Amino acid sequence: MRVFSPVRWRGKGLITYFILIGDFLLCLTLVIYTNGLNSSFLLYSLNPIMAAALLFEERVALALASVASVTLSLTHVFLTRLDDRWAWIMQGHNLTLLIVFTLFCFVGAMVPYRINLNIRRRIERKRFLKRGDG
Repeated sequence: MRVFSPVRWRGKGLITYFILIGDFLLCLTLVIYTNGLNSSFLLYSLNPIMAAALLFEERVALALASVASVTLSLTHVFLTRLDDRWAWIMQGHNLTLLIVFTLFCFVGAMVPYRINLNIRRRIERKRFLKRGDG
């Protein structure tokens, strides 16, 4: 969705939030409809979370990580209760995969934001020191 949008990604206007949410919903839909935790889109679903961590406030990225984790968890639990043919979802290593996915969501939300914050502080400190020397 970002490719087709003429807006600048760095501008944090309302349209940018809509694009991010649209991308996030597309990712979740792809994961849910293509076999959940066994989906080939599972790694792709972390993309909007990391984009939010790099471009927005930390709370936006953490909110997306929370929604992704809860949505995938609830989808798997409700599918197993809905019909016996979905019982395999909570068997085997799928619970482990769900925990690992949740961990990756939150790490993907926090680490890029913190790295950007540290880089920004370092750049501002260097600018301040250069102004003080000159």
